[in-house]
Amino acid sequence: MSTLQHDLERIQQKLQQLVQHQQKLRAENQQLRAQLASSAEEKQVLTGQITQLQEQIGLLKMNSGSLENQDKKEMEKKINQYIREIDRCIAQLGE
Repeated sequence: MSTLQHDLERIQQKLQQLVQHQQKLRAENQQLRAQLASSAEEKQVLTGQITQLQEQIGLLKMNSGSLENQDKKEMEKKINQYIREIDRCIAQLGE
């Protein structure tokens, strides 16, 4: 066997190894992307739950009468924001 033929076989083996490695990396990349998407969805769900809990805390404070002035102002802002949003929805329904 000539050295040229031996070199070609070695190059072919290395190329096959590179192709296999690339396939493994692509599969790993796809798996990591799926995990990332799943984590993003979980984060969105948790963020929604946190928001709901914060609103419940505000309502509980309001019902117990233990709201401080700053809390009262924030609650009034939220209520006004909800009213504006409801008015906007009603206006869109009327169109």
